[in-house]
Amino acid sequence: MFDFDDPKNWSALLIGLLLMALGVIPLLNTFKVITWGTFLHANWLISVFPYLLAVGGVYLLIEAFMEDDHWRLVSIVVALLVIAVGVLQILSVFKVIGLNLSFITPLVYNILFAIEGFFLVIASFVMF
Repeated sequence: MFDFDDPKNWSALLIGLLLMALGVIPLLNTFKVITWGTFLHANWLISVFPYLLAVGGVYLLIEAFMEDDHWRLVSIVVALLVIAVGVLQILSVFKVIGLNLSFITPLVYNILFAIEGFFLVIASFVMF
């Protein structure tokens, strides 16, 4: 049964909160809810976004296999989609594939980071 008192894996909780903050803070700044957080849109950080997205997706995939049956499938699907977006963007930057992924903007990255972090936070509580 579930034990909602404490997370089973503290690393999944901390990494999930960091990824969620990496996505939510710039989203709130974009929608003018907060006035700080523009430092998360630096050029060097935006160039690292595909790598962070892919690595976070792999970590979510690993953690998904330790989850309860109800959340496992949803987390695996989200992890595979996030890994696919990250890897396709990396391959597109290195001109390995000719696919133009210009629709993946920093706003899309922020949304994906928020979703990925949310699922990692959930994973930390529903592990068996």
